Amino acid sequence: MVGGPFEQEMIEQVPSFLFSFDSPELTTLKRNIDRIHAEVNIPLKEQFDAIVILDKGIIYNIKNENNPLMIEIGGTRRLGIVGALSGEKSLMDFLLYASVLNPHYVRMIPIVRQYIQTLAVGNYNFVV
Repeated sequence: MVGGPFEQEMIEQVPSFLFSFDSPELTTLKRNIDRIHAEVNIPLKEQFDAIVILDKGIIYNIKNENNPLMIEIGGTRRLGIVGALSGEKSLMDFLLYASVLNPHYVRMIPIVRQYIQTLAVGNYNFVV
């Protein structure tokens, strides 16, 4: 057995990440995704985990409160679809997120994580 119930559930799922070179503004993209999820009624387990728009930002789908990604807006933790404007650091931020998404599965710390954590300091603007 690895970790707790959340980790066990995550072992059975394959994370889905979408990558794009360009997109509409993140607020527009987030709004469209929210609308599509509502209209089509896509089950939570079948929704994407993150959309990375290179040199623009990342739209995260935080599906569970046990997810290690902590995004707070106005002092309140956000669950669901949240966009982070990270500019040129979007790929680096994604690699950091992917390296800590399920740390219980890794028997050693990936070396890239140390470099990314060192470089990933800064403030972000979140899209509500």
